[in-house]
Amino acid sequence: MPVPLTLQEENMLEVFLVQSMVGAITPNFRRITLLAEAPELVVEFVLEHENAEDREEIADIVADLDCLLGDFPRRDLTVRAETTVGAGPLAPLKAGARVVYGRKEELGGPSVAPQP
Repeated sequence: MPVPLTLQEENMLEVFLVQSMVGAITPNFRRITLLAEAPELVVEFVLEHENAEDREEIADIVADLDCLLGDFPRRDLTVRAETTVGAGPLAPLKAGARVVYGRKEELGGPSVAPQP
C-alpha cells in the first residue's frame, strides 16, 4: 500500500506544478488541477477548444514537472496528464484535487477566451 503524501509534500508538488506552468498558459486554458495520490500525480487540464499548440504546452508542463520531481524526496511518484476539451460547465472537482489555475468565467461556462 502506498504511503500517503504529507501536506508539506503536497504543497511542494503544487509549487513544482506552478513553476512548470510559467509562460505556458494561454486564454484557452480553463482550469488546471493537481490530484496527488501516491504513487501517481494526476494533472488535469481543461481547454475550451482543441489547439495543437496548447497540447504541446501541456506536454512541456508535464515534462518540466517530471524533471522537477528529481528534487523531490520521494522517488515513487509518476505524473499522468488528463485533458478535457469543452466549453460547457466545468465538471466538479475530484475528491482531493487542488485547483492550481482557474480562469475567470461567467457562471455556467466560458466568457473570456477569444475564439481562434
